[in-house]
Amino acid sequence: MHIFYIRLGFLVLVFVLFYLFQFESAWAYFKELIGIYSIIAGGSFLLIYYNYDSLNLYIQSFGVTLLVFIFFNLSPYWVYAALVSTFTGFGFFIITHTRPEMISVASTYFKHKAYFLSVNCGCNKKRVMELLI
Repeated sequence: MHIFYIRLGFLVLVFVLFYLFQFESAWAYFKELIGIYSIIAGGSFLLIYYNYDSLNLYIQSFGVTLLVFIFFNLSPYWVYAALVSTFTGFGFFIITHTRPEMISVASTYFKHKAYFLSVNCGCNKKRVMELLI
């Protein structure tokens, strides 16, 4: 699927959602519409990430972090946000590790992230580095 059509479809859905909220009766389904829209946003991000030719892992990882932040701020239910964020996060890791051109960059990137997170959690720095190398 071409990236342009994915982005165009997402833009059309933004306008549809905006149009629906012009009517007072649509506000009764606000929580469900935001939940469905979050799933569509996560799925379209993963489709674009999978089909993109020239990737920059740092920019894309910032994008997925920003999406998770938005999901937790907009979603009216914590469970919706957790499920959609988990789906998007795991999809991001799977796509990153299945693309051959990203494996060397991704392994270095994720090692640094794991080291940073483990040091912040109070783990033994020397032991963490032994496990990552």
